[in-house]
Amino acid sequence: MKIRHTLFALTLFLGLSLVAVLAVDIKGQIDGLRDERKLFASNAIRAELLLASAALARERTQAYLNLLSPGRFDMDAARSAVNDSRDRIVRALREHGASLPGLEAATEAVGELDQLMEAARAEVDRLLASDAAGPRRRGARQWFERVTGIIEQTQALRISLLSQDIRQDPVIRSEGRARYYASIFAETVAQNQALIGGALLSEATVARWVSEQAERNFGRGGLAIELLRSEAGMLPDPELHASLASLGKDDLAALLPLLATLHEPWRERSAAISLTDWLQLTSATLAEVDRTQARLLASSRERLGRDVAEARRRLGLWAAFLLAAVFAVLASHIVLRDRVVAPLESTIAAMLRLARNDLDTPLPHVRANDEFGAMGSALRTFKANAIHRDRLERNRADLHARLKETYRLLRQDLQAAAAIQSTLLPRASDLGQVSFDGAYHPASVVAGDTYNVLRQRDDHIGFFQVDVAGHGAPAALGSVVSHHTLSQAILKRRDGGGLNEVAAEIDAAWPEDLPYFTMILGEVDCPREQLHFVQAGHPSPVLLEADGSFRTLGDGGLPVGLVPEAEFEIVTSPFRPGDRLLVHSDGVTEAAGPAGEIFGEERLMDVVSRHRDASTRSLIDAVVGAVREWRGSGTFEDDVSLLVIERTGRKGGCEHDQP
Repeated sequence: MKIRHTLFALTLFLGLSLVAVLAVDIKGQIDGLRDERKLFASNAIRAELLLASAALARERTQAYLNLLSPGRFDMDAARSAVNDSRDRIVRALREHGASLPGLEAATEAVGELDQLMEAARAEVDRLLASDAAGPRRRGARQWFERVTGIIEQTQALRISLLSQDIRQDPVIRSEGRARYYASIFAETVAQNQALIGGALLSEATVARWVSEQAERNFGRGGLAIELLRSEAGMLPDPELHASLASLGKDDLAALLPLLATLHEPWRERSAAISLTDWLQLTSATLAEVDRTQARLLASSRERLGRDVAEARRRLGLWAAFLLAAVFAVLASHIVLRDRVVAPLESTIAAMLRLARNDLDTPLPHVRANDEFGAMGSALRTFKANAIHRDRLERNRADLHARLKETYRLLRQDLQAAAAIQSTLLPRASDLGQVSFDGAYHPASVVAGDTYNVLRQRDDHIGFFQVDVAGHGAPAALGSVVSHHTLSQAILKRRDGGGLNEVAAEIDAAWPEDLPYFTMILGEVDCPREQLHFVQAGHPSPVLLEADGSFRTLGDGGLPVGLVPEAEFEIVTSPFRPGDRLLVHSDGVTEAAGPAGEIFGEERLMDVVSRHRDASTRSLIDAVVGAVREWRGSGTFEDDVSLLVIERTGRKGGCEHDQP
């Protein structure tokens, strides 16, 4: 194959590759536009379903109160609103069927719900035409439950459409969740509007199902409001923040005293609010929710509309790039033919004529600094560079192999050190009337945390937890040395010698070339039912008393090996049967979440509060699980260790259980 053919083939290949890449990108833009249209269609249909749920709730309330007190409401407007919502849903399903495939099931579901609603309406009309109060009251409950079921199925249809939403935009997703929580709150308000309105109409004791449902709605509504406000921070509209902050306050404040009166006999019941005021209050709350929903729907619709427009703009831009690429391929072919192939062929022709000894042939004018004149020099330079590059590559591969082997040996050493560290830690055990359990999660292969629990002498149990400064091998070495030193100090401790003296001796003897460490060094005095410990720069332990109360002990202190001639104080606290002491390293409270915020002592105390009645193992697992969940991963950036000491026996010594 001639050089000209090779060059033309290469140019054609590169041009076609560029066009193919752009075509793939354009296909991606087309898919993106299709996805944006699907999201827009899904949002539009879900918006109509949301409005239909609100209309159904209004008709449910009016018909329910009419069944209890005929003639109170004209239901034509409410029914017309529901019918209009149904028609809009059907139109939306037809309009967006091309953008959002698979809507046949949703269309069938809407038709079935419409049939159920018409059947329920017919039953209401039949009951209202009757003069019998008893059947109307029974029918009121049936009507309430049937329409509530229809509303729940409508909301389920919304959720099924929402599950197809693959959008990752946080504002759109937050607005969707806010609409969902607002719809839950609106449904609880609408249900209580009907139920409590009926209770205010009744001159009999409120039915148990009414009071129970109203109380459940109160709880669900409060939770929905809390969840709704938690989403406010993700919404860019400041007016929505203010609206969500005040949403439902009046309704929940008025509902609480009403719930307290529902269980009283009707003759003794004093209405905290009149029926008219109750209906006005709840209607105002529902109107406020409707306005909030309208703002959320408008925001989502506007944002999705912008996304669709942006997808169209990007598609047009990539189409322009494709046209430019085609033009560039044609232009490069012309340039290659006129500026490269033609001069090269004239040079080859001259060389062939010279080979035939045609000395009269004119030679093409070649400049010493052009591409043809520099071709030989470039090849020589390329060869020299290639030889040098190959030598460098071989050297780099050899160095990489040596580094890999060094890393393997180092990791083996670290794993062996980690195994030694693990063997130093005691297993969960009972030491007479004192039991203990712990957790140990290193941030890497080896760690700077350690702990131990030892029988010190008759009726005393010694324990410690250590956190050596730093990470890696130096911290691990410090933890092994401190573990041995403290264990020996506990076992060989002189009678009458204070824990502060033990800490001071260790501090004075601690080598300067080892990292300093924080610790809790303590003992359980069972006969006196007391706990003594020294806190040396370690996080304050948590005392969980048998009566369910809990608090932190100690106020810090100085680490061991940091300040010469440091002084340590003894903290003493009652430690009775059933009491537990939770000791933890700073890897718990200083664990950082994805946003950089630390876990903190307040969250630790919250976990302790929720699990204070749990077993020791469950309490430890709850703390570790909470820290993992806070970090959002299964790893820790700092070593995490926990030790829980529990007094399990009756009054007396620690050596064995008392009869």
